Amino acid sequence: MSGIIYENQLRLQLIKRWLEANNKTEVFTELNIRPSIQCLLPLFVCLFSLVAVIGIVGNISIIVVIVRQKLYDDNTFFLVGNLALCELIRCVIVLPASAIQLFLHNWHFGPAMCSLLPIIQWCPIFVTCLTFLALSIVRMWVFVRIRLPLPLWVMCLCSLLTWGSAICVTTPFIVYMTTLDISDYLGPRFSGLGICTLKQNSQTKMAHLIPAMYVLMFLLPMIITCVMFFIILFKADVHKSKPRAVNNLPLNITFGEETAEDQRLREVRESNTRVTGVESSSLARQRMSAPTGSQLELTNEQRTNKYLVIMTILFAVLWLPFLTFFTTTWSADGPYPIEREDYKDVLNVVFLVLGFLSSVFVPVVFSLWQMSTERKQKIKSVFRFPKWRKNRAGQ
Repeated sequence: MSGIIYENQLRLQLIKRWLEANNKTEVFTELNIRPSIQCLLPLFVCLFSLVAVIGIVGNISIIVVIVRQKLYDDNTFFLVGNLALCELIRCVIVLPASAIQLFLHNWHFGPAMCSLLPIIQWCPIFVTCLTFLALSIVRMWVFVRIRLPLPLWVMCLCSLLTWGSAICVTTPFIVYMTTLDISDYLGPRFSGLGICTLKQNSQTKMAHLIPAMYVLMFLLPMIITCVMFFIILFKADVHKSKPRAVNNLPLNITFGEETAEDQRLREVRESNTRVTGVESSSLARQRMSAPTGSQLELTNEQRTNKYLVIMTILFAVLWLPFLTFFTTTWSADGPYPIEREDYKDVLNVVFLVLGFLSSVFVPVVFSLWQMSTERKQKIKSVFRFPKWRKNRAGQ
């Protein structure tokens, strides 16, 4: 009995806080914008709209390129496709839902969305983190350990595991979140309005769960991914710096196979050595300077690793402020606070815009990754400003 009384007291306190926060509102069923961001609302709407349009077009382009060119047979491009799919879902579903929830002062989404919205917001972020981690593991498996690429069914299973793990981790939101119907306490005038909050016995559990999710599903995967990618880059530099004059060094260091160009140079070198007893200096220079198939393969691998590192770092840097801010303010303000300081509302929106910029930078980095050097030079020449010459007479 005492527990029920205590729970009712907490609900009445929440309703009292809600009434104090909405004391200037005449029609409660209307969509009321938060006063703290009302003056900045046009700017935020333009930013969210621009990010959504560019992110949708860019990530659809990545998926179309991977499917049309059948790049999904490659382990790396298969996971990049999963990454683009996750970013596309974030732009289409998560961004509008998060923006509306941040802009509005009242909860109009009903009890179902109160439990599902945190899952919708967090799940794609965790899927992206796990996909980056899977990319680093696959690159380590194929490149450093010189193993054969994994079959397609293994990559499909890996992609399903990223989504399944993220959904399982965020499932507690369904159990711990609840909606307090204001019309049950204040009459039909407040019909359709509610307060999305935590259940009474779940506050302590969620206070431990949110930091654990932040560390285990974001910080730790990002740190491991960056470390593994830098190990791959280091290994590639070591392989590239090895002298090719060593006879027992495998010519194709990436997959242990000898290309046609490598075989031709080896046969000519061996025949010349059998006749003269030494290798000619011209042939040695040709062998040392000619970009053989193995060297080109290694260069492509280094290029792929470089752009994957850029993608990973950009994602981690852009989402770090929002996730850190959300984790630190959860215990004090709750999931969807009724009222709090104005600067917290503004910071929350700004950090969220920064986080969604990752959906824009992934297509941009992918385009630079697949773009030829000649086209990059043409783009650079377009944005290159002319150098003003100094006046010889006056200066």
